[in-house]
Amino acid sequence: MCMKNKILKRTITFIITTALLLAAVIISAFITLTHAVKVDSNLIQPAITLPFASRYNLLQTYNDCGPYSCAIVVHVLTQADVNIEEFVQNMEWRLPNRITLPWGLEKLLLHYGIKSETPLLILFSRKERIKYLKAQLSLGKPVIVLGLKHGMGHYITLLGYSDDEFYVYDSWHTRNPLKSGSYTYDDNGMLPGNITLSEEELLSFWQGSEKFLLFAWYVLVATVSS
Repeated sequence: MCMKNKILKRTITFIITTALLLAAVIISAFITLTHAVKVDSNLIQPAITLPFASRYNLLQTYNDCGPYSCAIVVHVLTQADVNIEEFVQNMEWRLPNRITLPWGLEKLLLHYGIKSETPLLILFSRKERIKYLKAQLSLGKPVIVLGLKHGMGHYITLLGYSDDEFYVYDSWHTRNPLKSGSYTYDDNGMLPGNITLSEEELLSFWQGSEKFLLFAWYVLVATVSS
């Protein structure tokens, strides 16, 4: 009986030790990867707007914010006309309710010759996250962020900024009943996208991605493959 107790104690100790070591490795990896992300403040311009045609202020179909965001990114980077329905049909990594996992966005963009980076920003401060977004946009790179809207995961695309606000394409913005077809209101006028969010509004939306654990503070930065 004593031998069994000793074996049980050793087994429990081994399991706990292994779990602690694994947790330490994971935490260390997160810290290393996060610190590997560099933000060059010298890159940040006072304001930036990426080229975007207002005819793409389209209202998404059900749970299709992922493919709509990808289509906008391809349009912005290539200035080519895009067929958003094609992006909807080609999207992979979708759950039964049509929710798109981030890997689907990355794979679909690569199909269209667009590289993407998805840095870990978990350990960044709120100020550092804003600086990171502005630095990438200053390089002419559109940015997709995952957040929470109406209690649901949602992707939006950042197309520029000025001072303390960002210009955003949100495919789940209010439908415009004055236009035929599926269009959103365009609240930005001559500026890209269809809505403008303050830094705090954007951070509040983006922070909602913490609900998805693995994809907490998820961001995708896109650029044309060389």
